[in-house]
Amino acid sequence: MQERLRKMTREQDDELERLLGELNGVSRERKVDLLTRIVTRLIEQRKAFHQESEAVRLRILDMQNPPAPLPRATAPLLPPAPPIEKPASSQPAETPSAASEQGYLPQQQ
Repeated sequence: MQERLRKMTREQDDELERLLGELNGVSRERKVDLLTRIVTRLIEQRKAFHQESEAVRLRILDMQNPPAPLPRATAPLLPPAPPIEKPASSQPAETPSAASEQGYLPQQQ
């Protein structure tokens, strides 16, 4: 982590040194353009540094405060349900006649 930040800082410093070296040997009109580039680049580098610093800070916080373990599911044990009782009938059900099985209604007498 730290090595990556150091490498990024070195690269940014080298780029700014190069831009400053160009600034020393150019005409007045060209200096304004180079200064604009330098200031723009400094702003971009600063934003990148802040983003990287924030990412490092969040990683450190994550390491210091690991997420809490999920709670274990412990549902209370319920007693078994009583068996379903069929209603007691005093008479057995009548068996259908052959006519009603065939779809004919029995005649009443």
